[in-house]
Amino acid sequence: MFFMISSIPCFEYWLLLHFTRTTKSFSNAAAVRKELKSEKYWPKYSKAHKGTFLTRLSQLETAIKNAEYALNEISNTNNPNPSTRVHELVTYLKEIKV
Repeated sequence: MFFMISSIPCFEYWLLLHFTRTTKSFSNAAAVRKELKSEKYWPKYSKAHKGTFLTRLSQLETAIKNAEYALNEISNTNNPNPSTRVHELVTYLKEIKV
């Protein structure tokens, strides 16, 4: 069985949530990456960044809470941009960790 884990408009929205709670719509993935790479958040980010998980591990709970908040906002606006379900996968993996 497979489940789709969406992140709209892109995976970098999930990474941005490690820094801030935002439900601002993004026109495209490039706009999300531009905000993520700003001086305010993660200027050295690159798609091929090795160690992303370990680098952001201390902010994981913040990202999960921010992702849950964003999903809740969808029910108020009916607009899935932005949203992510990566936190559901992360939470599941944390629960099955032995």
